[in-house]
Amino acid sequence: MEEVKKHALYLGIDPSYFKSEKIVVHMPLIKIVKRPIDSKELLRIFEHLPDYTHIVFTSKSSVRIFLAYLKMHGHLIQELSLKYVIAIGHVTAYYLKSEGIEPSYISADESQEGLVRVLQSLDLKDGYLLLPKSSLPRTNLIHFLVEHEIRHQICTLYDTVEEIPKEPIDLDVIDEVVFTNPLTVDTFFSIYPEIPLSIKLHPLGNVTREALRAKLREVQLVS
Repeated sequence: MEEVKKHALYLGIDPSYFKSEKIVVHMPLIKIVKRPIDSKELLRIFEHLPDYTHIVFTSKSSVRIFLAYLKMHGHLIQELSLKYVIAIGHVTAYYLKSEGIEPSYISADESQEGLVRVLQSLDLKDGYLLLPKSSLPRTNLIHFLVEHEIRHQICTLYDTVEEIPKEPIDLDVIDEVVFTNPLTVDTFFSIYPEIPLSIKLHPLGNVTREALRAKLREVQLVS
């Protein structure tokens, strides 16, 4: 009897670096909407670029957009070699390296908690951190910076918004669902109010895990 192949449904933007022995099915439930390059916030950020001592990248999307805007504002990639560049996990680090930027520090895992552990190990008394990010809250990271009175500037580069697929995947062929952030959790359950108990739910990162736990208390699972 032929073995039925297992499928993992990946709900984020880019499944390229998701490692699985299963067949990965991609159904993005989010999309990136870049903020205008000539917004007052971004104009101010790039005007004061020399002032920052550290730049913290929290996603590969923040790397792509920040470096594209950096060039469009007339700066050189090489200017970042004068700063400490910190990457959340090895995927984000890979995107930096592909642009010729060697990260000064890389968190062991791709989570806010991993970044906080890196920052805790550094002397940031005289530092000035730039945090390019999405509009989604990074509560743990921001709380750490505020609590320890670390000078920082938040740079909102893009919005992560819901995207509803025209033809949702049939869950009968799925035995694992991979959530990449809280918005994928909300969007998924708006499409599938009930899901089979046999499906493994796989959140990436503690924030997504907590969002999934909260959602599961609201919805009904079926056998």
